[in-house]
Amino acid sequence: MLAKSGISERLLNEYLTRDLGQKVISIKDYLIIDAGSHNSRAVALLSIHGEPQGVSLDYLLSRAGRLRVHENSIRTYATSDGLELIDGQVRRYEPDLDTPIGGSIANSQNVYFRQGQWHLLLTLTKDHVRGSGFHIPRGIGNHYGLNFGDGIDLTSPLGSVRMGTDKLRTLRLSSIGRFIQGLGAGIGDRVWLTFGDDRSFAVSLAPKLQPELTGFAGLYNHIGLDITEPERDSLLQQEANDADTSRADLLAPINEALGLSPDAPRRRTVSLLRQRT
Repeated sequence: MLAKSGISERLLNEYLTRDLGQKVISIKDYLIIDAGSHNSRAVALLSIHGEPQGVSLDYLLSRAGRLRVHENSIRTYATSDGLELIDGQVRRYEPDLDTPIGGSIANSQNVYFRQGQWHLLLTLTKDHVRGSGFHIPRGIGNHYGLNFGDGIDLTSPLGSVRMGTDKLRTLRLSSIGRFIQGLGAGIGDRVWLTFGDDRSFAVSLAPKLQPELTGFAGLYNHIGLDITEPERDSLLQQEANDADTSRADLLAPINEALGLSPDAPRRRTVSLLRQRT
């Protein structure tokens, strides 16, 4: 939607209010939308066009009183929705489209290495279940060599799944609703999303979260390692022994899930765990 569209404010306001249910507040030629905050008439700076040098933040803040909005709301939204604040000027953010979209997949939150492939451990929400697309860690896109604006199709037995980027440095995956339905999973369940090196994709059930577990048993469960009840009891017994050899054995599966060698230094294990969770 253009802030400088040539359309009168009255007509634009009528259209948005009637057809889109949005209320428009205009700051001179720069369009902002009432975000419907319960606590204040928070506003979102929607778009700036024809002003490559940007718009003065001081000017926008000077209009806050007349529009009955909080200055903090304007400050917040002036650096969101594809905008940036440089030397007091609010302007559109234009990223370098040839720049990789994220860091290494090995450092991505909730991503673990299992069965020879990288997997994302995902707790299902109502959005996942109803079939909405959703954001995933940018490092997954970097794993496939994606830059800003790129997209690829991942293959699966249930059809292709689209992974795409945009100029806001976000990476999105299309609906996985059909996979969830096939597994009989629901809100609150955990699943593994498999991102194969060959651009294959799959969804499988992950162990349910057991917050009552502690120590190594709790850590194993938290990062999705499959352990049976006898294995869990064995872990608790080994941990009670508090022997260095036992502790090294206990760390080995965790290191492998982090993409490390089984005997990786403990400090490296701790560092990666803090990044992943």
